[in-house]
Amino acid sequence: HNNGAFSAFGVRSRYGFVFDAFGVKPANEAAETGLHGQPVTSEFIQATNPDIIFVIDRTAVMERRSVLDVATIDNPLLRQTSAWKNGRVVLVDPEAWYVTAASVTPLQIMMEDVRRAYRGQ
Repeated sequence: HNNGAFSAFGVRSRYGFVFDAFGVKPANEAAETGLHGQPVTSEFIQATNPDIIFVIDRTAVMERRSVLDVATIDNPLLRQTSAWKNGRVVLVDPEAWYVTAASVTPLQIMMEDVRRAYRGQ
């Protein structure tokens, strides 16, 4: 999430290891997002209907703003998704996911964020 806009990341993106190593299943296997993701709309997210939505707050990192909360991204389309209805919109640690993902501590944080998603936070 960046300045009010969503992006999707797939198996060939910079977050591909989440699918490969952590076993997360992509919500839309047909979508090709590229290394740096693909901008998507709330309509796309609603139509895809993911079981889990991981939200990386890029704005918090790049502009040193406070981190998002679920109320900030709330909208009628997202509320229709399985992820929203089941409390599986997971706001992940933006520093670990966006900035420092290549070292041990951030990887541990990322694994815990994924575990949290499957536990329903």
